[in-house]
Amino acid sequence: MRADETALAQVLENLLGNAVKFSPAGATVECAVGAAGDAWGVEVRDEGPGVPEAERATLYQKFHRGSARPTAGESSSGLGLFIVKTAAEAMGGRVSCAARADGRAGAVFRVELPRGE
Repeated sequence: MRADETALAQVLENLLGNAVKFSPAGATVECAVGAAGDAWGVEVRDEGPGVPEAERATLYQKFHRGSARPTAGESSSGLGLFIVKTAAEAMGGRVSCAARADGRAGAVFRVELPRGE
């Protein structure tokens, strides 16, 4: 994978931190890494409320706070996903968000980064 170690660590920390922050106590957060064509994919799946489709267009804007609230009253700066997108794109990658395909509540965030040579 072609990636900056510090930037990749920040991306993963923000995605995993959000997954925990927006999931109820006792929920499962999953992280998977694998090849995706000419890229490596990192996927974080949670069991929180998910991200309404109408909010996905503005999800990565600086200081954006969606309608979902952290489950334990944690604070949110609205910068986490902005940092994720900025860092992923700086490494030649991209980030996306979708509903879980298994029908359970939650969100799936996927970051794809180019394969190294």
